[in-house]
Amino acid sequence: MRKKASGLVTVQAISGTHVVFLAFNLRESDAKGFMGFAIQRTDLTEDETIWLRGNKTFAGIRPSVGIEDASSHEHPFQAFQWADYAAKPGYRYRYRKRRYFARK
Repeated sequence: MRKKASGLVTVQAISGTHVVFLAFNLRESDAKGFMGFAIQRTDLTEDETIWLRGNKTFAGIRPSVGIEDASSHEHPFQAFQWADYAAKPGYRYRYRKRRYFARK
């Protein structure tokens, strides 16, 4: 599906059988102070909402030990691509992004 880009961040989702790949784009002119993305997934089949998780953290909040995972809501992803490997075949999902900027 093609959609006209709007807002600061655009997202393209590509789904396979067991994974949903999300690709983000942020205009360079809007990137000042940008810290990362949080991604909320709503499972429309099981009516469950979670924040996707990763294993990199902001040291000032909680140092990363590399083996624990952290909510992207508390420790935003600092990548412009992310994959949800917990997707289940035949399920429907809604993803919501939240962008974080440094305080001025």
